[in-house]
Amino acid sequence: GNPPVRPLPCVVPCKLYFVKYEETDGSLRTLSDIHVVTSEQKYYAGVLSRKYVCRSIVDRIETEFILLYHPESGMWDMVTADSRS
Repeated sequence: GNPPVRPLPCVVPCKLYFVKYEETDGSLRTLSDIHVVTSEQKYYAGVLSRKYVCRSIVDRIETEFILLYHPESGMWDMVTADSRS
């Protein structure tokens, strides 16, 4: 299927409209009003990715997370503080 958001050609800071993701318990969540703090092109094992450091309000708390876009596959990964530890 299509990724929930498209790669951003903007200069940061900018804004994403929404991201849908699956929690570890299988429930689906939607984040909206996402602010991109930084954006950079990265290579992981020689494969191009686009890294977006973002902020949004989750359960009334401002939360920072990373969105990684993989242009070759059109897929997105979300990295949260919980998944980094």
